[in-house]
This record gives sequence, structure tokens and C-alpha cells, in this order.
Amino acid sequence: MKIEIIPCLNDNYSYIIIDEKNKKTCVVDPSESKPIINFLKKKNLKLNNFLITSDNYDTVGGKTK
Repeated sequence: MKIEIIPCLNDNYSYIIIDEKNKKTCVVDPSESKPIINFLKKKNLKLNNFLITSDNYDTVGGKTK
């Protein structure tokens, strides 16, 4: 497993958990979609799951964009 920290918004982070063996990914608290999508494209990964830890906009805004 590998965890990547993705800066989002002006003062927040999302996390991508990567199972390197199976190339499965999970995004934790996607507050913004563009940085997540850019990272996944750059690494040639496909998003498999979301993990949302609260219902605040700064943790879930990216899942609807």
C-alpha cells in the first residue's frame, strides 16, 4: 500500500490510497476533483473507491464535480 497526499483547495488535503500490486485506488475526502483527476491521469491509475469521513464541503466537494 502507498498513500499519496494531494493538496486541495487553499488549505486542505485529500489522500489517495494505492494498492500497488492490484492498481486499485481509494480517494479519502476529495474536497476538489481536479487535483485528484490530474494525479490519477499522471500515474495512469483508475479511481475505484471513495472514503468520506464527514459531510463538510471541504471533505466532499470533489465527489460531485
